[in-house]
Order: sequence, then structure tokens, then C-alpha cells
Amino acid sequence: MRFRLLGLVVKEDRIIKVYNRIYKSVFNSSWVEKELGKLRPYAESFQAWVNSDYQDESRLLRGQALQDALHWANEKNLSNQDARYLGASQELEKAELAAALATQEEEGRILAQANEELRQSQHKSELANQTLKQAQKKSRRMIRFGAGFLIVTIALAIVATTVIQIQSKNTLIARLEETATILLRVPKEFLSIESLSDGIRTAREWKNLVKNNYPISSPTSNLQNVLLNIRERNRLEAHEDLVYSVAFSPDGKTLASGSLDNTIKLWDIGSSKLLTTLSAHQDSVYSVAFSPDGKTLASGSGDNTIKLWNLDLDDLLAKGCEYLQEYLMTREEERKELCPRE
Repeated sequence: MRFRLLGLVVKEDRIIKVYNRIYKSVFNSSWVEKELGKLRPYAESFQAWVNSDYQDESRLLRGQALQDALHWANEKNLSNQDARYLGASQELEKAELAAALATQEEEGRILAQANEELRQSQHKSELANQTLKQAQKKSRRMIRFGAGFLIVTIALAIVATTVIQIQSKNTLIARLEETATILLRVPKEFLSIESLSDGIRTAREWKNLVKNNYPISSPTSNLQNVLLNIRERNRLEAHEDLVYSVAFSPDGKTLASGSLDNTIKLWDIGSSKLLTTLSAHQDSVYSVAFSPDGKTLASGSGDNTIKLWNLDLDDLLAKGCEYLQEYLMTREEERKELCPRE
């Protein structure tokens, strides 16, 4: 404002331009770019990426750093390089997410195929048992023809059953080894609760199959690998769109989550249960934060508003009763129920 009053700069189409030629030669595009670099929250990574001729993907932003940068860039007139950098970061994050989903889909397909092979193996075992029963029934009818013939028939049936059972067991062992090998190949950053469940299920089937005579095997190595690298403790699922921001209360007992479905949800950490849903925003909720005393929650939204939520139940009850004071003056029984005097 001071420079505009002095006539050094003018405002054209919402853009401040240098009007004085002397100042224009001093505050040129190089000076502006240098000063802008000081303001970028991602200046160091951005400059390294530019210096690599836009090739070093390790310098692109991911996760929360990318979200913070996009929030900073909102409603700013970015340079072409800044826009290119943020766009490349978003494309890389989408590509990594797509790769992770493809890995999970391939894992599910192979596991389904292995389960089908197990089902067929069990069906063969049932057929073998039926063959054994039929052979035994036939043997009883042929007792009158001689004990020798009976023994031979039973022996053949037992041999056939044993062969089929051995084949079924070998098929099951191969399936478990294959499943374990697949899980071992999953990158540790993508290990999840499903991975741990699959690892435990495979290890238990392996243990039941070989009893106590099991060697160091792929199912054992798989379960150990998952337990060493898994980071996911639990999963809270209730939002209908992407979750953009989360925050823990100061006492660590409550979690707040803001989502692109325009809602804020409060969760009890101990039981993982949804406590309540706050839905007053008209657009996506991009940020949530608790006050130091944990009694107030602030939320920022794409609807250009910040809302403060009172989480102190006693205070809310007191305000509610104060608002209903006149209404309850002639309704004594209802007043005793809703707002009893301390």
C-alpha cells in the first residue's frame, strides 16, 4: 500500500506491477524469483529437482508434505516451474498408489487360485474316501469267496487312498509355500492387517499339516517378516471419501478425522468406535486440530470457513439448559429430567 501511494507500483488485474522504471530495474524477475524461493515451503527439494533437469523423482513431494504444499499454493499465482513441480508430485503419488493397488489385486487373484486348487484337492480326498467305503462294502460281500481275496482288495484300496492323500498333502504344501512366497514379496510399506491375517492363516494351516515336525519354511519366514515390518495397528472405516486430515486429542483418547465427504468424525482410540459425526461444512474438510485443553476442535474446509466445535459436554448441557430456561418454566417434570438443579 505504501509503494502504491508513492507511485512506485500500480495494481492491474489484481496483479501488482512496478511503475517506476528505476525500481523495475532493481526489483526485476530474478529478484522476485529469488525472494519467492525463500517463501516456498518446499524450496530445497524444488531447487534440487530443477537442478536435476526435472528428472530426480526422489525430490518430488509425497503424502503430507505434498498436501501442505498444495494448501500453500492455493489461490497463488505460481510460476510455470512451481506448477510443473506440484503437478509432477501429484502424478507420482497417483502412480505409486496405482502400483500398490495393482500389487494387492494380483495378490488376491493368486490367493483365490490357490484356494481353488485346495478345494479341488479336498474334493479328490473325498472321492478317495468314497472309494475306500465302496471297497470295504464290496469286501464284506466277498468274504464268502475267501479271506485272501478280501485282504488283497482292502490292501489295494488302502494303497489307493494313501497315494491320493499324499498327493493332496503335497498339493496343499505347494499351495501354502506359494502363498507364503507371494506375501514375502509384498514391499514392507504395503504390509497391512490383511497381510498379517493371511500370514497367520497360512502359518496355522502349515502347522496343522506337518504337526510338530516342521522345518524353517516359507510360511514361518512370511509370518516373521510381517510381524517385523507391519506398521498398521487398526483400521477405522466410516468416511465415504478420502480422509484428508487427522488429529489426536491432547489426552490421546480421541481421534478426529476430516474428509472430502464434508464431515468430521470423532473416534474413541481405546475401542476404535465412532463417537459422533460433525457435518456442518459445505465442502471438503482439509484440516482438523484440537485445542491444548482438548475441549475445542477447529476445522478448516474448502467452503472457505473455519469452524470451532465445543467438545465439553458439561458446557454444552449448561448452554442448552440456559437456552430452554423460559420454555421449561411451565414444564417442571420435563425440567427435572433435562436440566435438574445441582
